[in-house]
Amino acid sequence: MQRIKRTGLSFMTSLLMVICILLVPDATLAEEKNSDKVLATVGNEQITEADIFAKMLKLPPQARVRYETPEGIKELLDQELKESMLSQEARRLGIHTKEDVAIKLKEISDTIIIQELTKQEVTDKITITEEAITAYYNDNKEKFIKPEEVKVNLILFAVNDGDPPQKKKEQQKKAEQALQLIKKGAEFEELAEELSDDKPTKGRGGSTGYFSRRKRKNTYGEIFEEKAFSLKAGELSDVFEDKKGFCIIKVVDKKERHEQTLDEVKKRIEKQLRQEKQKEAYESYVESLKKRYPVAIY
Repeated sequence: MQRIKRTGLSFMTSLLMVICILLVPDATLAEEKNSDKVLATVGNEQITEADIFAKMLKLPPQARVRYETPEGIKELLDQELKESMLSQEARRLGIHTKEDVAIKLKEISDTIIIQELTKQEVTDKITITEEAITAYYNDNKEKFIKPEEVKVNLILFAVNDGDPPQKKKEQQKKAEQALQLIKKGAEFEELAEELSDDKPTKGRGGSTGYFSRRKRKNTYGEIFEEKAFSLKAGELSDVFEDKKGFCIIKVVDKKERHEQTLDEVKKRIEKQLRQEKQKEAYESYVESLKKRYPVAIY
């Protein structure tokens, strides 16, 4: 640590260099992380810029912001110093040679090198051409048809099985009163937040979001779905009883059935084709290894 104090100016210069590099895209950062510039020493180990970059790259992008200051970089360096001291002490005590620890180390090591092997021999060799994407799209257009969808706001006055007839009448009356308020100019969404018994939609003005046929039937009932798709955008229903009780709905928007374009689904197709190719290539690669490493099961 005395060495760090004696070279304070040089160290701060290094920190500023680190910060500048951290502000560039990940690809550049990955290139720069090979720097062997020594920032500190711990016993017989050196801590370089590459070590700090590697630590930074392990963080999700949103977490890196915290370390894009001299204080943040110093915190990363402090963590690296502590880890180095602890690691050296553990090895001095021979902890890494204990049987249970050695087993865990092998498991971790195997996982890392298998991932790298798979990337090198399988993943990185997969290419998906524009021709393949287009061919898949043309051969499977039925998969890319978006069905008719509707967006509905709902006010529900719940009626449960076993409720007495009087409770049912009261709920129906409340629904009729709410409908009259809406017809006189009351905001549907405000009444939904105030009066609706439907917890999933109550907090967002009664909005059920967009849905296609049969997607809300089990939740709210068949009549609800029929009303939703029969009304036009902007229209209000009457009071009707369905699976959960008495309902009022307002159709907010409707989307007609349409065929998605190639541009709309290109990324999805590429991802699917890549996954399929990777799976096939992986199985083929593992099968080929059996010639080099014969398997015998006892």
